[in-house]
Amino acid sequence: MHDLLAHRGPDGSGSYQDQHVTLMSRRLAIVDPVGGAQPLYSEDRSVVLVANGEIYNDAELRTQLGRQGHQFSTGSDCETIVHLYEELGSACVGRLRGMFAFALWDARRRRLLLARDRMGEKPLYLHVAPDRLLFASELRSILGSGQVPFRLDPDAVTLTPVPGVIKLPPAHTLAVEVDSWSMRLARYWALADAEPRHGDPVAVLRRELTDVACRVGRSDVPVGVALSGGMDSGLVAALLATERDRQVQAFTVGYTGRPDTDERAEARQLAAWLGIGYHEVELSSGDAVEAFPRVVRSADDPIADMSAFGYDAIARLARAHGVPVLLSGQGSDELFWGYGWVREALRRSSTAGRGFGPPPGGRRFPLAAGCGRRAAVVLRMQQRLQAGHAGGRPDLPASVREDTEPEPHLPRDRTAAVAPARPGHHPAGVRVLPAGEWPDPGRPVEHGPFGRGTCAAGGSSLC
Repeated sequence: MHDLLAHRGPDGSGSYQDQHVTLMSRRLAIVDPVGGAQPLYSEDRSVVLVANGEIYNDAELRTQLGRQGHQFSTGSDCETIVHLYEELGSACVGRLRGMFAFALWDARRRRLLLARDRMGEKPLYLHVAPDRLLFASELRSILGSGQVPFRLDPDAVTLTPVPGVIKLPPAHTLAVEVDSWSMRLARYWALADAEPRHGDPVAVLRRELTDVACRVGRSDVPVGVALSGGMDSGLVAALLATERDRQVQAFTVGYTGRPDTDERAEARQLAAWLGIGYHEVELSSGDAVEAFPRVVRSADDPIADMSAFGYDAIARLARAHGVPVLLSGQGSDELFWGYGWVREALRRSSTAGRGFGPPPGGRRFPLAAGCGRRAAVVLRMQQRLQAGHAGGRPDLPASVREDTEPEPHLPRDRTAAVAPARPGHHPAGVRVLPAGEWPDPGRPVEHGPFGRGTCAAGGSSLC
């Protein structure tokens, strides 16, 4: 499992193992390249962390935690997670601003905590067996364990391509109590609950984007931008150039024959105006065909976006120029309704009344049918989401219980006891998910190769 993630972390690797858990990591060194090796530990080494991602409010949290007496041993932004967990327990995720997926082992409580960022930027794949839980940043690592047979899932468009493997949902944690071998899923954030921004839209947007550029531009290694001729990536490049005093490199992809989709001329002109470095690569049809197997292997999940070939070429170009961090304008069209088909779907849903009715809680998922193949795919996903509101989450096994009550804060002395879950007992705020093929972790499990109820994350890798 570890070796299959080497491409994600070429700058180092690390591991931790005890009777119940094995944690492994592959590192792409961005912050504190020399001292920030993983796993990361608490002062007494009772809390162990492997993480993928970046914590953008690390500086602010580090200052606050330092005042509370915590001692940091590295400059890694991810070490903040360890000390924040010591203060708040699993509620620490609500204080994190960034993109991340992490695994944290609490040796005193014999508890594993898995978490994923709010929007699901960083992946985290899971496989639950009667006596173990496997997790990894990529599907190939799970398959490499030899514990999951490979066969394609007809519902792969909404889940993962392989039955028996799921993703931890965005903005969720999964707590695994080894002694009772129980698992509890908890959502810590929802987009619908985000506070609105008030004020002049131009001023508000400028302030928020400037703040974001300051945070994401923090890096101890060179930073670049995937630059097209559009407003989204151009704005990212402009903000980044200002924040990093023009120490930024721009990378652009073009196509043989310079069709209308080739935006190299506009990108080159903008880079010159901003005073930043500029590099380009040209793709032909033959290049796309040659790259197809590699791009498919890299994707893990089914994807029907031809821009993947362009991003693959740009990422390789950036790495060839010694730039390991690459920002892009991805996501702005979704946030600001930049795609015509999205606006048309919303219009049809509103006018024709084809949107789904609100599930419990009053939330609504507007969607229109009849917008082509893309709308049909989204419609199918939406139906599954709606089914989840009616009878449980379709993408999670029955063995995982969903908890809507926040966990009490963990005392600083870390001596708090955790009452194990009793089989068949479901506290208030916990709903049992629909039946599935996976075992109930609340009941005793048979002895596995590592003993009863052990190997909560056996052979796991996270990068």
